[in-house]
Amino acid sequence: MTPSDLLDLGREAIMLSLLLALPVLAAALAANLVVGALQSLAGLSEPAMSLAPRVVAVLAVLVATAPWLAARVAAFAERVWSLIPAVPG
Repeated sequence: MTPSDLLDLGREAIMLSLLLALPVLAAALAANLVVGALQSLAGLSEPAMSLAPRVVAVLAVLVATAPWLAARVAAFAERVWSLIPAVPG
């Protein structure tokens, strides 16, 4: 295993973490934008009102994307485990 292989593995790990966080962050952002628009239209400024829709949106996205997320993590873990014998030691 060369240093460039380790760099590629690190880059892949960072990209995977960003890819896994994207759906959850997008759902939280969308829920926050909708609730913020509704609150501004209604003239409310209660911070607690935006928490529940955000939590529901994030949980819904996590449940919907859990198989895909798990498959991506498992594939990466399998790749990392397969590279362990190639590490000089």
